[in-house]
Amino acid sequence: MQASQVMRSVSWNVRKTCSLCLLGFVFVVCLAGFASQRLIDQQLPQSHTESRSITTESPQRRRALTELWLVSVSPFYSRNNLAVSGSEYDYASEETDTPPRTLLDSDEQFPTVPDEYPEELIEEATETISKPHAHVQKIQHAQNLMDLQSTSPTGSKINSLPGFLFHPSRAKWDDTRRYKIHDFVVTGDDWEDLHGPNSTSLVCMATQSSVDKLYSLADTVPNWEGPTSVGVFVPEIDFEIATRYIYYLRECFPAIKKNVSFHYAYPVGHLPKTSNSKKRAVRTFSCLDPFGVLQELLLLRPINANLSADKLLFPFNHMRNLARKTCQTEFVFMTDIDIIPKTGLGPELNEFLSSKSAQERASKAVFVVPTYEINETVALPRTKDELLQLVKDKMAQTYRTVVFYHNQHYTNSSRWETTPAKNPNAISLAYSIDIKFYYEPFYVARDSVPPHDERFIGYGYTRNTQVYETRMAGYEFWVLNNAFSLHKGLIMSKKQHSWRLKQVRKNLRKKFPGFRKEKELIYGKEMIMPIKK
Repeated sequence: MQASQVMRSVSWNVRKTCSLCLLGFVFVVCLAGFASQRLIDQQLPQSHTESRSITTESPQRRRALTELWLVSVSPFYSRNNLAVSGSEYDYASEETDTPPRTLLDSDEQFPTVPDEYPEELIEEATETISKPHAHVQKIQHAQNLMDLQSTSPTGSKINSLPGFLFHPSRAKWDDTRRYKIHDFVVTGDDWEDLHGPNSTSLVCMATQSSVDKLYSLADTVPNWEGPTSVGVFVPEIDFEIATRYIYYLRECFPAIKKNVSFHYAYPVGHLPKTSNSKKRAVRTFSCLDPFGVLQELLLLRPINANLSADKLLFPFNHMRNLARKTCQTEFVFMTDIDIIPKTGLGPELNEFLSSKSAQERASKAVFVVPTYEINETVALPRTKDELLQLVKDKMAQTYRTVVFYHNQHYTNSSRWETTPAKNPNAISLAYSIDIKFYYEPFYVARDSVPPHDERFIGYGYTRNTQVYETRMAGYEFWVLNNAFSLHKGLIMSKKQHSWRLKQVRKNLRKKFPGFRKEKELIYGKEMIMPIKK
């Protein structure tokens, strides 16, 4: 009996304690809400109590008022989205890693905004939003493109888009007649000027991509600051996705519209197709969120499309050759889509390549651009000193040094990091290196270097075979000082997908022996194969 009384007493005390905790929690939440409202009240004009709903305004005016309201009450918004600056919207900060918010759509519920904004400011913001080239979410032509449903982008519709030109019957074959190739489906607006007689461009960046990674161009192209040639693999529905997305990129990023030309390729058994989807491809799209827009567009892929790299072999070397052969400059910077050049690398290379030291060696030399991985939480380094500080802080490391030791090993990063620069603001020759097989640098060279061997399809033995054949052909390898490129994210695991390893083994066992024998006969030299680590 006594034990029962004790249990009832304990139970009552527990219930009383829980009730008090709940009341305390409710009090704290209410207090926080009151403080938050006071903070917003302080940020809004004092007459915010006389606010009006903007749902009765015109769409452009509504958007302008909403932008002004968001900037006034949200430090996050003003930091990561658009800010009113002069007579146009500018990126307030491009160095933050916080995921950007998309702008409110014109048909969604709008907040109330104060009457206190000067009419001139509202009209200025409205005019800015109405400009077709403003960096804002709604772009008239691009919105029409996103709403395409039954019209086939392989027909005349695509050729009505500025800069686009595609004719299915005007493709060229690769050597095996397995792929169809279309040069200059999209031509950069300034392409002729960049390659004309008065051009100062000596080097063009050549890269390739599946549709899935095209968002990377939003980082690479503005940093490069020069002509860029991109080979895009577009089997089946990926053709339509690529077309829509490239149009979006051109409307949102002036550097892409001016400097980048795109070329398409697809397998004969996977000709371009269009979506039968009855829904809009993209509900909203923001120039601040190229990754998010692409993810929405990729929903157009049928579930059973089998277009991913684990189902459909990606012809890396076909795409690399396509990109570099469509560059019109004396030199080509051969890189991958997710490798970001240091800011202004293009103009700096132009200056270096016109120097006496570069011209004396250019006929039989390649110039290696050291590549590093950086932690995704840090801003991109703009100088070698900034990069070295990240290395010291363990926030940067040699590209793929963990996952595949030989990838950049012969660049000798430790030597590069301690090599002083004669001029910290100019690219120069650092030192020459000898290489062995498996080395995969990103480098600048004349297009006279051997092509990428197209017998290798899928992952494995695509870049390293071309690099080593270049050595066998008698080219010297020189590492450049003050030049570097970057990959976002530290790759710390050696684990790879089983399907990728299967493709590597297939290329090694079935394709590489013939390649090795052929090249050793052509050049009269033996391949030096290091022990893998």
